Amino acid sequence: MAPYFGLGIGAHSFVGETRYAGSNTLDEYFQFTEALDRSGHYFDGRLREILRNSPEDSMSDYLFTGLRLTGGIALPDFERRFGVTFREKYAEALDQHLRDGTLILKEGILKFTEKGIDLSNRVLIDFL
Repeated sequence: MAPYFGLGIGAHSFVGETRYAGSNTLDEYFQFTEALDRSGHYFDGRLREILRNSPEDSMSDYLFTGLRLTGGIALPDFERRFGVTFREKYAEALDQHLRDGTLILKEGILKFTEKGIDLSNRVLIDFL
């Protein structure tokens, strides 16, 4: 998954298989931004949480964030990144949601259908 930086109260960032969570309150956030102005470093120890992703976490993150994009996820990319095919990892949930019409697989791209968008949280939980 590509690195991203979250800015704002409760925002999360992801860099190098590590997830960073910022402050949850306005006061903590102002303290954080003041420290950022002084230090010039985003990761200066004032983060609320630092969590190193396991391979399973990275697969879940890829799936959950990728399916929420209108372009969906490229299954060959999943296999390249994780060394396992999407079907090997998620066959039961994949088949169920293809049958239910909440997911569509076309030319190696998996994405939500209109119905799937409406039920996305219910669909995604089956991949946990």
